[in-house]
Amino acid sequence: SNVGDVKTDGVDVGATFHFGRAFSFYDAVSYNRSKYQDSYLSGTTVVPTAGKTVPNTPEWMNKFIATIKPGADIEIQLQGDYVGRRYATYTNDLDVASYVLFGLNVSGKVPFETGFLKNMRWSVNVTNLADRKGVLQPNVGQASGSYATYPIPPRMGFITLKADI
Repeated sequence: SNVGDVKTDGVDVGATFHFGRAFSFYDAVSYNRSKYQDSYLSGTTVVPTAGKTVPNTPEWMNKFIATIKPGADIEIQLQGDYVGRRYATYTNDLDVASYVLFGLNVSGKVPFETGFLKNMRWSVNVTNLADRKGVLQPNVGQASGSYATYPIPPRMGFITLKADI
């Protein structure tokens, strides 16, 4: 169905702050207001979407990355993501809660080189550090009354080795 016009207003602001050579803090904030301007017809039934928020579009989001470099060859990053409450239907009768997820990354230089591998680096990355449960994203498909979801992935850890040949 053609739902008619949508009006979107918003702003994104991001900045990186450096505190000496060893610490930096990046933060980005987004505000978004997206509203349907019209209701629409589904067969002969009017679906009352005029003035409703477009589903799965949070008003507020925030991303931060705090980086510490305690030595020339080590870097530690703590990442945080906030996604605000989102409606899960076109008529805004159901919603999903906001969430905050944290991740941690520690990386460094391998202290030796081999004959054919150069600039060797390692990293350890943990996602969903607090092992938070909940809804990552609603799968919007109904005008009202129901929706499906994708869950927040569980805590996961990764070890990566990389090098130039």
